Amino acid sequence: GKVDGLDDQRFNPSAAATGMWQPLHFMKEGYAGLYFLQAYSPSKIPVLFVHGINGNPSEFAAMVASLDKEKFQPWVIYYPSGLEIGALGEGMLGMMTELHQRYGFEQLHIVAHSMGGLVSRSYISACIKHKSCRYLRSFISISSPFGGHSSAQNGVDYAPVVMPVWRSLAPGS
Repeated sequence: GKVDGLDDQRFNPSAAATGMWQPLHFMKEGYAGLYFLQAYSPSKIPVLFVHGINGNPSEFAAMVASLDKEKFQPWVIYYPSGLEIGALGEGMLGMMTELHQRYGFEQLHIVAHSMGGLVSRSYISACIKHKSCRYLRSFISISSPFGGHSSAQNGVDYAPVVMPVWRSLAPGS
């Protein structure tokens, strides 16, 4: 829930690459989290933007800029994309539960790109499992590989070191 701008240094491509290839280092450096892009307002509806693999929140700059800031407040989540998708979804649930307890917002909309759609779907599944998230109103996914991605399977089959996310992204996973 910290207020930051999309130009914050932590949202640079180098940090995002750390999240893919050194996810624990990414977390130790304090990059992971859910960030507000303006001070919280109970009269505005949160819109959560969820980036894809090897991505970062600044990739949503054009969408955030065009958001009606009188009605909506932009939030972004920044996660280490090298981790397993189920763990990321549960982590997202933990952060959202804490924010909901703190602020009591009644609505949330999610906009996700690529793997962010899979992380969001995992979060929604965790919501259903825990019978929570009654505030979730919509989920928009852009270019998410819901059927898996063959490149991830190649990584699982042939790479000398397999990133946990590849197992989550492989077709049939």
